[in-house]
Amino acid sequence: MLSNAVLVFFYEKGDMKLGTLAVAMPRFGEGTFISSVLLGERNMVITRILAERVASFTKGITLVSTYLPEMQDTEANSTLMKLAQKLMEKAGLK
Repeated sequence: MLSNAVLVFFYEKGDMKLGTLAVAMPRFGEGTFISSVLLGERNMVITRILAERVASFTKGITLVSTYLPEMQDTEANSTLMKLAQKLMEKAGLK
């Protein structure tokens, strides 16, 4: 965690690798999130959702990378959301 941003890497066993990468800015007031997938196409939706969720908790710019070559999308979505929730709780953000 940086003073104005958070970098989160989700990856399966082995070496950490850059995967689908999304960026999100925190929501100000009642506005919508500003977010985008920067590269990759696998797990695009969950990567973007995770970036928005972490940005909302941390109130900072968030980059999220997901590299999950063996996991299916439906399994990955549930697992990553639970893991992100645990990370936010451990960090004292929720």
